[in-house]
Amino acid sequence: GPALYARQPHAPNTTALIAEPPPPCSCVFLHGAGNAFSAAPRTSNPGYWGSVESLLSEQCSRSLFMIEDTLHVGWDDEALQGRVCGLLRRAMREWSEAHSSWRDAPCTVIFAHSMGNLILAGALDRGLCELSSQTWWFAIGAPWLGSASADSIPEL
Repeated sequence: GPALYARQPHAPNTTALIAEPPPPCSCVFLHGAGNAFSAAPRTSNPGYWGSVESLLSEQCSRSLFMIEDTLHVGWDDEALQGRVCGLLRRAMREWSEAHSSWRDAPCTVIFAHSMGNLILAGALDRGLCELSSQTWWFAIGAPWLGSASADSIPEL
């Protein structure tokens, strides 16, 4: 196929030749505080994210949604962080299996809302997981400096 050129994010005034466009990525969605139960990851979560997976069908070959108790469990809980890392590893593994001819790192896009960002950041800081060179993390409403409402969440 025709060669593609893309801007390099680390050097915006340069371009690089891409011989083949990457296939759609695995998309992982990490919700914020307030979910009262944990369950197996799902392929949709319309109650929290709406029908976002259908809107991103061209960008996401597969969508995985975290379902974790973030009402009673804090973002700094190591077991919770480990489960989020497990979800990311699962997404990367499934992407690699589906695109075995692709020679680069697994393509993963993370959409994290609010407390989901803190969970992931804590997991990375602890070294529980790492992101590949082909991972994009979109932090939505991250309370990097804390939140005054955090003290009242268990009472809601």
